[in-house]
Amino acid sequence: MVAPYTHNKKQFRYRIDTESDQYLKDYAAAQNLPLESASLALELIIKEHKQLTSEKANMHLMSQAISHNVTNSVQEMIEAGVAKEVNKIRLGTNNTDRNTQKLIELVQGLLQLQNIDHIMTTDMNAPPFLKQVDELIESRITEQKQRKDNQ
Repeated sequence: MVAPYTHNKKQFRYRIDTESDQYLKDYAAAQNLPLESASLALELIIKEHKQLTSEKANMHLMSQAISHNVTNSVQEMIEAGVAKEVNKIRLGTNNTDRNTQKLIELVQGLLQLQNIDHIMTTDMNAPPFLKQVDELIESRITEQKQRKDNQ
């Protein structure tokens, strides 16, 4: 007695256009499938589609991860550069503050030594040497900025 033919496949009826039917036949021929095996060709196309869909999803996740990593790396590099520049500014400001405090103490000591109770401000009388000093300081600051920018 011959065992009955059993398989895990269900039979369906689908209506497809002529172009899709021709595509199935061409695909079957390209895959060296038996003639008139459109159902096997359709199964293979569905498997390929599933695989491509899965690969596309994986590529999307991978591109998101790469984008995230690149963004973090760029952000860290920017923060490191900014931190370095802020530190330079902080050190320069501290030095300027120290020098200013020294000058204030020296001037205050000189005023007390000379018993000077009142002073004439530059608003009352701006001496010519003050303009020279302003120009000198401005040129020094400009030179230092140019040197730092060229480094």
